[in-house]
Amino acid sequence: MISASISVIANVEFGIKNVLLSILSSSVIILVGISELMKFREQWMEYRTTAETIKSEKMLFLTNTGPYSQEGKFNYYVENHEAIVKSEHINWKNFFIKKDHGQ
Repeated sequence: MISASISVIANVEFGIKNVLLSILSSSVIILVGISELMKFREQWMEYRTTAETIKSEKMLFLTNTGPYSQEGKFNYYVENHEAIVKSEHINWKNFFIKKDHGQ
């Protein structure tokens, strides 16, 4: 949104136009840099993948399908759910360990 306003402001004449354009352009560069540094897109994709995997396991459990069609299905569901959550947590932790070490 900020980047879109830059082209509009560039075509309008007023006194502090150059200062405003410089501030907005710098803001865009800083925000893109922060976004790349924090890997927001990658983290979001990882969270969505985890959420969809949990949702799929829940549906299999509720419909007694696949591995959830036998006795002990609740325990199996809890074990799978916890494994998915644990995997996500390990990935999240490793991401921040790498980031802290400058990798």
